[in-house]
Amino acid sequence: MISKDTDVHSRCMLHKFIAGERDEQGLDFTEKDFFENYRIDWKKGVQVTAVCPDEKEIALDGASSNSFKVLGYGYAKDTWNVYYDGCKIDGAS
Repeated sequence: MISKDTDVHSRCMLHKFIAGERDEQGLDFTEKDFFENYRIDWKKGVQVTAVCPDEKEIALDGASSNSFKVLGYGYAKDTWNVYYDGCKIDGAS
């Protein structure tokens, strides 16, 4: 999993944080060893800058790249195109 986030936050609870009803730890609802238990390799603080489905590569932070077999059931957007599940979505921005 690649994300420019560095912490787990429940975005639907941000209003509670802003209102002072929860602290930052209160936005993380994952168990202590969540990523290890589910064998999730999380690349924290890394932004995907381009998705190249034909080459099966993604560019990270404009410098490095990673290859992939399948982009999961996720959403990705590069500067010019939007992709879902590795397929370019024409007309989306």
